[in-house]
Amino acid sequence: MIAKIDVLMPSQSQYQVLQHFTLKFYEALKRTGIACRLLQGEDCITVPLHSPPDCTLGFNGAILMEDDTLLCDHLKIPHVACLVDPSYRFFNLMHSPYIIMTCDDQFSLQLLRERGFKRALFMPHAVESDLSPTLGKERSYEIVMLATLIDCEKRRQHWGKLFSANIRKRMEKVVSLALADDTTSFLTFIAQVFSDISLASPLEQTVYQEIELYIKGKDRLDLIQAIKHHQVHLFGNTPEDTSFISQTNVVIHPAVTYVEALSIMQKSKVVLNSGLKNICGAHERIFSAAACGAVVVTNNNPFLRQHMVNEEDLILYRRAHMDKINTTLNTILADEAKWHQMASRGRHKVMAHHTWDQRVQKLLTDLTPIIKKIRIASNQS
Repeated sequence: MIAKIDVLMPSQSQYQVLQHFTLKFYEALKRTGIACRLLQGEDCITVPLHSPPDCTLGFNGAILMEDDTLLCDHLKIPHVACLVDPSYRFFNLMHSPYIIMTCDDQFSLQLLRERGFKRALFMPHAVESDLSPTLGKERSYEIVMLATLIDCEKRRQHWGKLFSANIRKRMEKVVSLALADDTTSFLTFIAQVFSDISLASPLEQTVYQEIELYIKGKDRLDLIQAIKHHQVHLFGNTPEDTSFISQTNVVIHPAVTYVEALSIMQKSKVVLNSGLKNICGAHERIFSAAACGAVVVTNNNPFLRQHMVNEEDLILYRRAHMDKINTTLNTILADEAKWHQMASRGRHKVMAHHTWDQRVQKLLTDLTPIIKKIRIASNQS
């Protein structure tokens, strides 16, 4: 039985996304009736030390003490690390007997389990239950993308300074496979291509990260370039030199906070999401954009296909058929009734199945037997 949970607010994150997730998760957790505290700053350490909960929970990691030991190891209570980045970035947490990790993608989950870490659960991103379109507000943006732009070719040119010829050759193969087959995660291709050699940390993590950044940057650029007849408003951090984006129909705006992004989605007809890192899972932009009343365009995804219908609730694109995106968007944006119907259906599906309230209920069910096992093992040690 889980009676008391401390939710730990991260100190910082890009676009303030993690802070927003944490707050909305906490609010959903409170609605279950479980005793929970939202802790910030030094309270994240001092409060659990003086009054330990049954477990702590935080997004994208775990708290380190001054001696670089994990707080949960010191307290000897479980910590749930809800990951929003691929699990390779958190291999360092696997040694703790008190860590539980949730992954937003099934392939990311599989990677942990293949490494021998069993306390891993699937929990895709979600959206707050009270997010909605703003009635009467004009949809002043036809197409919007909220993402960090990556000059992927410039990054690849830098690989020569970071890696040996053998490593670079294998990385090139992974990139080629991942971009050609959008049904299999780059994580799986890395495991296959590097199966006969062992990469020590931190080299291993650098290889994973560079491949992830390259395919994300390439897919975002390809998605933008596929749209010919409408302005695409891009909000996010961008390199100083944006010459790798040649289209005149792309308008680049400064980065915005997550809360500002929600306001932009409420003013958008179509929101683009490039998510090759989540081949079988879901990024929050899919759910938040739909909740705000926009039509979502995102990668083909088996998880989403279980819950939503392509070209009725949203648009799922395949990299092999990028040329179809422009025509599909022309048709939807030219037909107000069709756009409205798709946006309404998408919003209905999201609010029925993909809110933080639903994620919290499922997580609590999944956590109970895991925490019981951790308690038994801890008492026996």
